[in-house]
Amino acid sequence: MALFLAGVPLSYTYIVYGVTYLTKYVHFAYSEATFITFIASAVYFVLTLPFAYLTDIIGRKPIVLAGLIGEAILVFPFYFLIVKYPFFTVVLTFYIIEEALHAVYNGAYGQMLAEIFPTVSRYTGVAFSYNLGVAILGGFTPFIVTYLVATLKTPLAPIYWLFPLIVIPIILVALLYKETKGMDLSVFVE
Repeated sequence: MALFLAGVPLSYTYIVYGVTYLTKYVHFAYSEATFITFIASAVYFVLTLPFAYLTDIIGRKPIVLAGLIGEAILVFPFYFLIVKYPFFTVVLTFYIIEEALHAVYNGAYGQMLAEIFPTVSRYTGVAFSYNLGVAILGGFTPFIVTYLVATLKTPLAPIYWLFPLIVIPIILVALLYKETKGMDLSVFVE
């Protein structure tokens, strides 16, 4: 589930909760906010598969770390600049950059997750950890972000939720994940 600490809250904060955030705190029209998240989601959709393919060439670990480190670096300027400069082009640009980085990370972590489990229990392991991660982290993210913004009285509050959830998987992947690129996965049987 540690792989979902970043991916699910990022998706649910930037895209699912993004329309609400952009209309309520950045004061965009609903149509503008929806358009921005749509375009960003399209960028994510187009880039995920090429980055997934790239993991077979470069490896899962460097791709996941590149995406996560990029997200960790981006989260601060993302919120500071869209709140300070709430112009359509600025917000759209940051959303596109964020979803491109998200595609880097998400393009690789699906394979990582599958390859963590032995073939005999792969489907169950992936399904259980993915669905539990989405239910807990995704389901509660909009509530947590709303609560933080209201409690801390700043539209920058999502940083306090996202940054730790990005850094933890960086550390865990860097220290614990053993690269599987080029490895025969049948060695993981029972």
